[in-house]
Amino acid sequence: SGDVTSRLSKDIDTVANVTTSLLPQFVVTGVQLTGAFLLMYSMDARLAIVLLVLTPMVIAFGKLFAHKLRTMTLDIRQQESVIQMQVQEGMEHNAVLRSLGSEQWVTERLSTQQDQLVSRVLKRTRFTVITRLMLGFTFSLGYLTAFIWGGLQLRSGVITFGVMTSFLQLVGQIQHPILSLLNMMPQFFYA
Repeated sequence: SGDVTSRLSKDIDTVANVTTSLLPQFVVTGVQLTGAFLLMYSMDARLAIVLLVLTPMVIAFGKLFAHKLRTMTLDIRQQESVIQMQVQEGMEHNAVLRSLGSEQWVTERLSTQQDQLVSRVLKRTRFTVITRLMLGFTFSLGYLTAFIWGGLQLRSGVITFGVMTSFLQLVGQIQHPILSLLNMMPQFFYA
């Protein structure tokens, strides 16, 4: 039926993308994150621990995001299946619909369902954009924390300017993989 056809065509593409591209990228990003954190820890354990404390908050936020996104994606897939079934049934029973004069009714019904689908997709898109903006703000806060931390350490003579620069680069090396992993999450949930 239309439901099976719709799900099968979308699911095959999604699973192929996850297994051949996304999963290897996920592993590489995880290794980069671990290496950057260990280097930061060897340079200043306190700053690394402060950044490590922020990470569970980001992960908790990510889990809430993932649950909501999974629900939205399931709704969208179900709506796509309903539309696919209606189109397929309309094609199969085209002669009957014409003889009964129901073409306008079927067209309006399909249009309504497509409008609902567009509304759901837009809602999911807005949710994703707002969530990513909030996540970016959180990462900026982590970068600001490292900058202030380094400035205070520099002022008291504990570190040099080069070490402070290294701190800031390592924060980026820690935050970038986390952000990459969180950006990959929607693709896993679309799967």
